[in-house]
Amino acid sequence: MSGSKVQPVNDLIPLRAQWALEGKRVVWTNGCFDILHKGHLQTLKFAKSKGDKLVVNLVDTKGDKRTDEATVS
Repeated sequence: MSGSKVQPVNDLIPLRAQWALEGKRVVWTNGCFDILHKGHLQTLKFAKSKGDKLVVNLVDTKGDKRTDEATVS
């Protein structure tokens, strides 16, 4: 993984394989976070608590298509 937490979705395939070899539990969520608020933060914190890695796939503001990047934490 590069220094950035934002990764092209296709780059997550080898990362997922690496994490599996390391025994990491990966949690995936998606959403539109154009106006980040307390509810979003609570949801992301909860999701992160369920695994070792959290992948957040961002959805465009119309909610009908995913972007080609995800954030990994």
